[in-house]
Amino acid sequence: SGRRGLRRLQVLAPLCGNTTEPQVPVAFRLAGPPEPTTVGDAETKRPVAFAMEEARNAEDAGEELEIAALEVDSRDRDIAELKGQQFSRQRQRGVANVEEAVLALECRLEALSGLDETLAGQRLWLGERASHLRRVLGRLK
Repeated sequence: SGRRGLRRLQVLAPLCGNTTEPQVPVAFRLAGPPEPTTVGDAETKRPVAFAMEEARNAEDAGEELEIAALEVDSRDRDIAELKGQQFSRQRQRGVANVEEAVLALECRLEALSGLDETLAGQRLWLGERASHLRRVLGRLK
């Protein structure tokens, strides 16, 4: 779905380095809902661009873990790029951005519940990888 694609693009976006120019050009063509969605009372109805998302359940945990693995790999590449940079303000901002993203990832992983044994093991492994990334980032400060 479109939401899945946008989430993957979001986690693949670099958090450091030359972020002013895109690495890969992307174009989107969005199709609206068949009927306009509106909010408000009868007098002040206004259209909305996106409808509210449905609550996520345990079945979506596999997708969430897949996205988390993609994000860990992406942040690993960011850290490799940071290691090659000289100490500067740009590097420090990059370290802070990546560290914030890794902490948010760890929080999302901890919030996952109702997992079977396989998914719980995958969540544990991704948590360990994220913890390792934080340790590496601590040495880059």
